[in-house]
Amino acid sequence: MNQLKKIKLVFQEVLRLFLIFVLVFQIFRIAIYYSYRDLFNNLDFLKLTESLFLGLRFDLSSTSILLFIPIVLLIFPLRITGHLFFRRFVASVIYLELVAMIIFLTSDYMYFSFVKRHITNELLFLLNDSEYLMTEVSVKLLPIIFLIVLTILFYPLFLKVTCPKKPEVQRSILSFVLILLVLIVVGRGGFQRKPIAVIDAYQYGSASQGHLILNGIFTASHFSISSKFIERTAGEEKLYLDTLNLPVSTNP
Repeated sequence: MNQLKKIKLVFQEVLRLFLIFVLVFQIFRIAIYYSYRDLFNNLDFLKLTESLFLGLRFDLSSTSILLFIPIVLLIFPLRITGHLFFRRFVASVIYLELVAMIIFLTSDYMYFSFVKRHITNELLFLLNDSEYLMTEVSVKLLPIIFLIVLTILFYPLFLKVTCPKKPEVQRSILSFVLILLVLIVVGRGGFQRKPIAVIDAYQYGSASQGHLILNGIFTASHFSISSKFIERTAGEEKLYLDTLNLPVSTNP
């Protein structure tokens, strides 16, 4: 197999994964637009199309960060990475990432209706409140079981699309280096001096268009990295009631 064909096959393998993740991001973006139309009254069809196109940059950046380590393992120029078993193992890890991403974007979609924006540093507070998270899991047990069933059902299809049943796929050092560079550039959002940031989404028009251009994964990851969790100790209830001039509750 010549070098050019090896590079082409590896690029196709990576591209399939990117297309799936980007498609999921776009589906949730369109769902937010049509579910909360009152928030986007100032955006016509042309602006919606523009938002979908501009959102690709943020979706690709998020996808590149999410898939960076699995893809590096998948295309590393060693003979073992070309074996079917190894490729399907990495594909399985990527599938779990995809499921986790869908769960998070669903939460972001529902959260959007309350605060009219994507999740930001709230993720940091949730991760530090394990008791609340376990309570939510116990309350929503039926949807979680349904999700597990869907995850199992779609798993063979995902493997079939992303990891065709070939006994061995050739790897090359050149394809590895090229894809590694592409992942870094896409993760940064381009060749500009500073990596892409949340504020870059708002340079194209209104705040509502900026919200639509962004995705929950991008905003949560950027704000959580730049924010610091501040733990606050619980105070005396009486002090709060006196300060707010409220009566003592008969139902604690």
